[in-house]
Amino acid sequence: MKNPVLKKAIALAMGASLAVSIPVMAASGDEVVRDDTYKKTVTVKGDGENFGDYTTELTLTVKDGKFTAVSSTDPADEDNQEYIDWAMKGRTRRSGTIPGLENALVGNDATQKTVESWDSVSGATYSSEGLKKAALDIIAEAPVAGKDSPASDSTSKAVYVMMNIPYDAFYGAEDAKNFDTDAVSSATNKVGNTGFAGGGYHSAATANIKEDGTLEAVGGANGAHMEGVTWPVKAESLDAVKALGGKEVTEDTKVTVATAGHGAVSSSERTGADALMEAPSYSYYVLANEPAYYLELSGDEKAPVFSSLK
Repeated sequence: MKNPVLKKAIALAMGASLAVSIPVMAASGDEVVRDDTYKKTVTVKGDGENFGDYTTELTLTVKDGKFTAVSSTDPADEDNQEYIDWAMKGRTRRSGTIPGLENALVGNDATQKTVESWDSVSGATYSSEGLKKAALDIIAEAPVAGKDSPASDSTSKAVYVMMNIPYDAFYGAEDAKNFDTDAVSSATNKVGNTGFAGGGYHSAATANIKEDGTLEAVGGANGAHMEGVTWPVKAESLDAVKALGGKEVTEDTKVTVATAGHGAVSSSERTGADALMEAPSYSYYVLANEPAYYLELSGDEKAPVFSSLK
């Protein structure tokens, strides 16, 4: 891939890893954040003696206004595993059990107030403080439930989505001449089960469970082929996105994508935004925040137009 701008945007499209910006209606105090899954990477600073710095990614899931799941990635250095386990799961000492971040949040209101009420776990103070800061940052950057967020009931406000854009529409954008077509065109002739293509999508099913319970790759038989590019898009409203006729993909969407090669079948389950890999053109996933790169949608459902790269 030669074009560094396209390379970064493709990475954003496939991983749904977005640069976070603070929405107009960010949550604070006892305001409940919008239902979604939020992630934040934090570097926990060591004390310089007993343990060193380490990085972890905190994930908070909110549903029906409550924290329903809290998790963090394992540190690269196993010596720090105990500290992050204490901070997340809590610790039992003679004086009693000290709740971890997970215990303190799950089942409670998804608010800044809830996070602030949690005290650090003794013996894992640095890890606790780092995770607490990440959680507070997530709340501060998240939209308030029902207030000017892309996924609110109103469909007439500007919205950011990940969208499956057909090749002709994508390369018809104003900056098409600056796009490195090799970034995806190398996959256009791959049919169904001969391999994945970073940043691209197909609509035909590629996996099938046979009667004996084994998985078979059926993309070739179904005519599956790369049809376009998955890319961040800004639209004037969610209605404008829906008018294109695509399918809405949510956090609950799951697809199994299968590939065949060297006499073997391999598969992977794609969820959330990643499920766009096997979805029709103009299918979309609503984003909570403004992405670092995007095209702007205009025109109508019969002749959609995508602007230059923002």
